[in-house]
Amino acid sequence: MEIQIQICYKVQYRIGWIYTPIYRYETVSGYDTSYKDRLVDSISGIANNYKVDGIHLDYVRYSGNMGKELAAWQQPGGTEAAVNTITGFVETISKNVKTDKPAIKLSAAVMPEGSTNRDSYAQDYDRLADFLDFLTPMIYEGNYKAMAGSRVPQST
Repeated sequence: MEIQIQICYKVQYRIGWIYTPIYRYETVSGYDTSYKDRLVDSISGIANNYKVDGIHLDYVRYSGNMGKELAAWQQPGGTEAAVNTITGFVETISKNVKTDKPAIKLSAAVMPEGSTNRDSYAQDYDRLADFLDFLTPMIYEGNYKAMAGSRVPQST
């Protein structure tokens, strides 16, 4: 039996209790992508300089929290711009990692809501699948009762 080593990266950073997308944030002079650029460099460096079998991207999404204006559809440019941001980030990671190591497996955690994923989280399964080897749906029992402000129906 062979043991595989997979590195898991949390793609968002935390402010208080909410995770905020790091892909870009608005400043007075435009968008600052420096954190995203450092993250891309870090992930690429680990993948290309160490013997790892895979990279897993966790929190590669917007939080979906409407009350904090962190749902994809609430972002500048709306849902499509947010989806382009998330997909573009994953595409960049894929190209940087797979150029030197095409056999490395790239995966991402995705919210399991299906049709509302684009509007809430900017995760488009079809578009992400072009750059990922597999998607890992986050299906946790009882998780949605704690998601105040979510557009996802509350479970009973």
